[in-house]
Amino acid sequence: MKCLWINGWGIPPQTTAELAQGICPDLEHVIITPTQSEWDKITNWSAFEHVIGYSLGASLILRNASNYQGKTPLLIAPFIAYPSEANQGGNVRLTQLKVLRRWVRNDPIAALTDFHQRAQLNIPSLTQIPYSVELLLE
Repeated sequence: MKCLWINGWGIPPQTTAELAQGICPDLEHVIITPTQSEWDKITNWSAFEHVIGYSLGASLILRNASNYQGKTPLLIAPFIAYPSEANQGGNVRLTQLKVLRRWVRNDPIAALTDFHQRAQLNIPSLTQIPYSVELLLE
């Protein structure tokens, strides 16, 4: 059986893969970047027994509910909008997001390291970004 994970923002795919394998070692886990462009590349939904969205990945599932193809997803830490001003589950001020975007452009490793620490995620120090700056900004 295959399990599709739509990852959280800035989370290294290897971190999610290790977690997934530890929880369900008998499944094959596919981890994708939580962007609309990666979502749009999935054409064979029937290949996946389970679909799990974490944080931004869960939000992506919620935003694409109208074209979601019949799987019952598991949503972990979902929200509708990051900015707290939107009153839809996010707890980060819009100004903080703007600063983070600039920081990601200028020093993505430092920005992600700070994000991981503030979110209290147990992610080892990064030596490279988990995916391109363009995808991080998407």
